[in-house]
Amino acid sequence: MAKSLIEAINDIAANLPPGSATVNMPPRDAVGLWMEEALLVYCVGEGTFSDDTTPTQATINLMMDIYDFTGRWIGYQQGVHLSFATAQDLFTTPPPPPPPFDVPSPVPTQKVNEWTKGLWSFADGSAVYAVGPAQSHLVPLKDGSFMFMVTTGQVLAGGIGRYKDCVGIKSATGSVHVPAGLLQSGKFPSPGLKFQARTIENFRIGLKEYVRPLPPGFPGGGPPAEAPSEEEGQHASRGGKKSAS
Repeated sequence: MAKSLIEAINDIAANLPPGSATVNMPPRDAVGLWMEEALLVYCVGEGTFSDDTTPTQATINLMMDIYDFTGRWIGYQQGVHLSFATAQDLFTTPPPPPPPFDVPSPVPTQKVNEWTKGLWSFADGSAVYAVGPAQSHLVPLKDGSFMFMVTTGQVLAGGIGRYKDCVGIKSATGSVHVPAGLLQSGKFPSPGLKFQARTIENFRIGLKEYVRPLPPGFPGGGPPAEAPSEEEGQHASRGGKKSAS
């Protein structure tokens, strides 16, 4: 039986070698507006605790390679994670939040004890900066080991190349396997300790050419700038090569 066009396209896509297509760009329906550039990547690399690490204060340096979801290398991440979280903070699991969930209602709040900063550099020479809070969680496993998990929510702080003066947000989740005995012996965390880290990271970027500057002290003010047409800016959601001026 002859294959449909969709089946034929799927067969071709399934046999493309890794790196033949960029799959770190989410579907068009996942972005709020065509002028928003969204990226989804994962990172693998090494984390190192600072020499002045204590049980209640730790600074972690992350040096990680960035990959798209074909496994193609696309850049490098350098970051710092400052934590004042205690062991009780790391092991505490909050109770289920109270309903209702289908209407505006009270939301439980938590104290922030961790902060991050980072630089994500891409193969074309562009890069973005970001800063924001984090929260870590330790999960005990039955074999005596632990999963050290971290989530971050960051605001973009400009960039380099096509991301110069960009704005937006990013988030990340990461995990580290802590072997049995390491935490119990007081060696995790410990000064200078190195470990392998893995993260999944999501960027939502507004390029300079589409963003209206805000007058000092007046967020949201000023007349709207004339925006380019969708045809002129397809690269913002499709990963084209047009450079920001």
